[in-house]
Formats: sequence, C-alpha cells, structure tokens
Amino acid sequence: MSLQVLNDNYKKIMTKVIEPMWKYQMKPLFQQNKLDKDDYISLVNLELTKAFKNYDSKKSNIYTFAQNVIKRKCYNEIRNCNRDCRKALAEAVSLNAPLDNQDDGTELIFLIEDKVQDEISELTEKRVGEFISNLSNIQLRILLLKLLGFDNDVYAEVLHIPKNRVNDAIKNLKNIETTRSLYKRRFK
Repeated sequence: MSLQVLNDNYKKIMTKVIEPMWKYQMKPLFQQNKLDKDDYISLVNLELTKAFKNYDSKKSNIYTFAQNVIKRKCYNEIRNCNRDCRKALAEAVSLNAPLDNQDDGTELIFLIEDKVQDEISELTEKRVGEFISNLSNIQLRILLLKLLGFDNDVYAEVLHIPKNRVNDAIKNLKNIETTRSLYKRRFK
C-alpha cells in the first residue's frame, strides 16, 4: 500500500525533493567523490522504494519523509566513498581504455584475455596430468574408451573384465576428482 503512495507521488517528490536536493546539496558532494547524477538518482530510487514500505502518512509528511530518507542515505554513501574499497572502485581503470594513449585499438582487456587464456591452458594441462596419474590401469582404459565414444555397456566386454569391476572403476573415477577438489579446499 505504501509503495503505491510513492508511485502516485513520485513526480511531485522528484520536483519538490529529489531535484532541489541534487542541485543545492548533493551535487558538489557527489562530484567530489567521482559520482554523478545517475548514481544519485539510482541510489535515491532504491532507498525510497525500501523506505516507503514502512511509510505512514499519519506520522509524517510525504516530502519530509522522502527528504530525510534521501539525506540519510546520501550522507552514508558519501561517507562510504571515502573508505578504501570505494576509493579503489572510483580510481579503477576501464578495461576498454586504449593502452598508452595509442589509437591502434589495443585495449587492456585484450592483454588480460590473452594472459588468462594462457594460464587456463597451463592449469588445465596440469590438472589433466595429475588426474590421469592418479588413475588405475582399468580406469585409464575406461577413460580412453569413453573418449573414443564407446557406451558404458561395452566396457566390460572390450576390457574382458566383470561388469561389477567396471562399475566400481567408474565410481572410483568420479570420486577421484571430487576427493581432490574437496581436499584442496580444506587444506589450502
């Protein structure tokens, strides 16, 4: 019900509270902290939506209520901007910025993507090598048959071993990777 009050009066709140507060109070504070009007408007809209769930017209005027909510949230946001995590965010460099002011189209993101791809390939090869080195002879043969496209039903026949041994080997094959990942999480 209270959100309906906000919805019905939003244009009036915008002209009587939000815009004047930006123009006369918040603009210099936000700009000093490298925030703009879009940041202000989105912050205000989010906070008003949350606050108006508890709005009671018998207790306060709608404009006074909105003004108090906006002031409280904006000042908290400005205070938080001065904290280290917010400073890092404000001083961040765009990944799409050109490198060294060159106009050749080279962007930081391209260098990072190349580096990440190389590291992923290296890690993948290492993990596959570690995984294969932990396999038994039967598990290794099952893995090869699986990679060649054979169905699970054929493994026992091709390897000349009982089905229960094949099932145990497959079960253990699945457990090796699960156990390794759990072990790494626990003991890092």
